[in-house]
Amino acid sequence: MNNGNGYLVAGLVIGIFLLSNLLAFLAARGLRGKRLEWFNRMGEGIRQPFKAEDQFLDELSQRVNDLQGEKGSSHQEPGSPI
Repeated sequence: MNNGNGYLVAGLVIGIFLLSNLLAFLAARGLRGKRLEWFNRMGEGIRQPFKAEDQFLDELSQRVNDLQGEKGSSHQEPGSPI
């Protein structure tokens, strides 16, 4: 690796390190009373990545259970198509 690429890589690593520390500091201090909603949403997305899909599947499961309950309570003659 020549010196130009080495300096570029070192600069990027230092920049990423400083940016991550700055974001962590701002999140801890809360920007002096102001909240970082986007930072909190990002953290929530990391902790619960499938929350929206789980809610959708829960709703779908409830609808299937409702339909199965209606099917069981309806009076159909034996041998008739469903």
